[in-house]
Amino acid sequence: MDKESKEGTEFKEPFELAEKVDLQKFATGTWYVISHIPLSSEPSLNESETYTLGSDGKIKIEYRYTDPINHTEKVLHQTMWPLNNKNNMMRHQINEAETIDYGILDIDTEGYQWMAVVTLDKKNCWIMARKTTLETKIQERLIGKLGLLGFQIVNLQQCCHKKFDEIHHQATAHQQHQQVV
Repeated sequence: MDKESKEGTEFKEPFELAEKVDLQKFATGTWYVISHIPLSSEPSLNESETYTLGSDGKIKIEYRYTDPINHTEKVLHQTMWPLNNKNNMMRHQINEAETIDYGILDIDTEGYQWMAVVTLDKKNCWIMARKTTLETKIQERLIGKLGLLGFQIVNLQQCCHKKFDEIHHQATAHQQHQQVV
């Protein structure tokens, strides 16, 4: 049923996840974070991940966000790979010392336009889409699924997606106003 991961450990789904994920469709292009229960170090401003599927089956990730303190764009390079043959469980290498295992709870299997991703300990989750917005009824359905699984949806945060120039302009205007006052 499940195949072994690259590290040689067999992984089974801890709860029902998406039936099967097509890596070619999933791991190509950009996903925007619409809302999330974030990791402690994760911002909520202009978050996106651009995926590129390598010939070795690993997915290269270019994680972009706007630093909420100095309003500069940051880019981190990360990697992830499937942990089972359904491709609905992934190990995400955040940095050299930190990995996170997560499952794809639900995904648009027709157009791969949206998905809900969850940590297997049910502490963190992400609703993501190919655009910076998501249809309300789809988002509400995904939030309902998260709630039924026991996620603390009261902690779900909306992510803001603004153009980098707009954020920089607002930050500069705020700094100029502070100097006048």
